[in-house]
Amino acid sequence: MPIYDYRGVDDGTIYEVEHPMAIKISTLGELSPYLKQNINDKNKNQKVIKLMSAPASVGVASSAPPVVSPCGSGGCSGGACPM
Repeated sequence: MPIYDYRGVDDGTIYEVEHPMAIKISTLGELSPYLKQNINDKNKNQKVIKLMSAPASVGVASSAPPVVSPCGSGGCSGGACPM
């Protein structure tokens, strides 16, 4: 499940939560079921803003250089290419 960061508009508190992508959240009350902490009832109407975050990288990066054909485009003609 994706992890999102939200910031409370009134107090600037940052909340990190996991929830399905289809969920749209605009208040702290809507965010509260996904929080690992309890929130004050008076703050449930506080607006929250979803923050942009860097996407998680998937897979393993390789340090090996890419394999390139000696012909460049691979469209050798005339027999000059050893491949």
